[in-house]
Amino acid sequence: MATISHFIACLSSVNSSLGFPDFRNVLIKALVQVWRARENEKKIVTGQALPFLISDLNILRRSLHKSDDLRDIRDLAMIWVGFETLLRNVEIRRIKTGDLKWQNDTSCYLLDVMRTKTNLSSNLTFQLSPQCSQHIRQLIETVEYTDTENFGHRFLFQPVNIHTNRYFPPTSSKLSRGKSIDRMLVKAGFSQGLLTQLQNESKVSREDVGMLSSNSLNQAFARLWGIAGKVGDNNRQSGRYRTWTGHSVRVGGAIELFKAGYSLEKITEMGNWSDPKMVFRYIRGYLASEKAMVSFMRNHLDDI
Repeated sequence: MATISHFIACLSSVNSSLGFPDFRNVLIKALVQVWRARENEKKIVTGQALPFLISDLNILRRSLHKSDDLRDIRDLAMIWVGFETLLRNVEIRRIKTGDLKWQNDTSCYLLDVMRTKTNLSSNLTFQLSPQCSQHIRQLIETVEYTDTENFGHRFLFQPVNIHTNRYFPPTSSKLSRGKSIDRMLVKAGFSQGLLTQLQNESKVSREDVGMLSSNSLNQAFARLWGIAGKVGDNNRQSGRYRTWTGHSVRVGGAIELFKAGYSLEKITEMGNWSDPKMVFRYIRGYLASEKAMVSFMRNHLDDI
């Protein structure tokens, strides 16, 4: 159902960008309601990414702080930045060296990013923690991207060669070839004028050519899962996820902020969600563990 809803939203965005009327008529809306009702009857729960928590970050920091392996340095940087910013998979991979500005007074990086998947994309600035900033600086120095005038346009996270000491060249197959709905529209016979209008107005997320691929990021996070000593989660909500994925940092970050007492409004703003309902989906497991009877039984059952 989540996939169908995503495709409906994408098609609606394309229609809107091209000036066409909303295709979501009464029949389509009724069908969606019927499908959701059937899912509820079958007790189908949308699979949720396994959360990456602050305790996991500290385990990885202790495990990798002495490593000079570029893959270790890069992977820890990716998951760390994602956790501190709640960036989406594609947004993490889109970060360029020039998006980072070092602040001498705080010994921190300021990170400027373009947030996506909202009605209005926006530029936001994040201040990374001193510890994360130092690790990012180590990565930049390791790949020799310190000269931002010459390397500011390079993506911060790129595929690592077999010797784990250099990034692959820009022609590597491990880099994204770009994902754009434009190719589909060209095959469908849309004119160049309509394509240009779509490029200017569409809310559909794109991937830039040359980015680290989504699969590569997910594989990196899965590798970190093993380094952290994690084992298969037999209590996961569905069989969809077995290790961390790019979405794990958003799920775990939302949980940690809620546990720390931050309001739903603050968490929603931080994650750039359009609706607090999404935050509720992420924290539902934690909320279940905090129910009154759960706490009562935890403290009053005798050991036998």
